[in-house]
Amino acid sequence: MKLFSTTITSLLFAVTSFFNIANAGLITLDQQSTSVDGGIISYTNLLADTNTISDAIFTLNISGDFDSTSESVAISIDGYSLGVVFDNNTTNDVFDFANDRYIGNHNNYINMTGVATIAQADWANIIADGFVSISFDLSSGVNCCNAGPHAFTSGNIAYDTNTIAVPEPSTLAILGLALISFGARRFNK
Repeated sequence: MKLFSTTITSLLFAVTSFFNIANAGLITLDQQSTSVDGGIISYTNLLADTNTISDAIFTLNISGDFDSTSESVAISIDGYSLGVVFDNNTTNDVFDFANDRYIGNHNNYINMTGVATIAQADWANIIADGFVSISFDLSSGVNCCNAGPHAFTSGNIAYDTNTIAVPEPSTLAILGLALISFGARRFNK
């Protein structure tokens, strides 16, 4: 009986090693800036694991010359619009910036953080080719500080991925021993 329970335990361990496991996908946006009036900050061909199993959470850190309603930024990922932020319109973007207003001014850049959720189905379409390109298109009013950058962006996109576990040789050996034990038990009867 002990041989039988050990065999079952070994078999269950070996079989569960073949199941899929969830891992975290993370795309990091290192800080970038622009000194061009109404410029564009772009991140191109960032690598993305294509096996998404969850919504993507986009955490955006941004600061710059966004101190009036004519100073805003349109954000898109591979042509998928996330809307326009800092235009005092909370209905035209997916980020959670309070009242969609920037609280700094062109003399006092304040880093603000906003979070957006991208639905899993949309995210799967965006990352289908394994690459992500993100664009921050600044309105022409973003023109502060002639000698310095007008805006800074950074952040990350986090999501869960589904990867297939590759069994190690020891797992295969345990499975083999379990099968041999089943065979030996059958012949002992």
